[in-house]
Amino acid sequence: PSFALGHLVLGMALLFDGDAQCAIAPLEHGLTLNPNDPQNVAWYILLAYAQLLADEPRRALDSANRAPAVRPNFRPAFEVLVCCAAALGCLDDARAWLARMSELDGPESYFVAPLKRNSPRYDARITELISKVML
Repeated sequence: PSFALGHLVLGMALLFDGDAQCAIAPLEHGLTLNPNDPQNVAWYILLAYAQLLADEPRRALDSANRAPAVRPNFRPAFEVLVCCAAALGCLDDARAWLARMSELDGPESYFVAPLKRNSPRYDARITELISKVML
């Protein structure tokens, strides 16, 4: 019950399996159990995607905003911010996050790749939100 990583990985597995709604609780619980881990940037990003893809964009934006607080120059944190802002119709904010993302070197969202690969509908939703900002 107190193994934070176990809860986080369970949430990630559920998300990657296409069940965003069920992924939220274990991700939130794992973050509650271990709030100061420097790797939480990845877990906040995954939590934000789970909330976003479960049609909870306001909560997703709150979670996404925690990722750059943990690691301010981590490029993948800004992709989820772009998606959340776009989902809420805040296109100016989304464009600002997209500009910030383009300024940063670093990897793409490699740890989100299984989500996109395993769930075409989630990949399509993420792609739709990002392209909405680029219009």
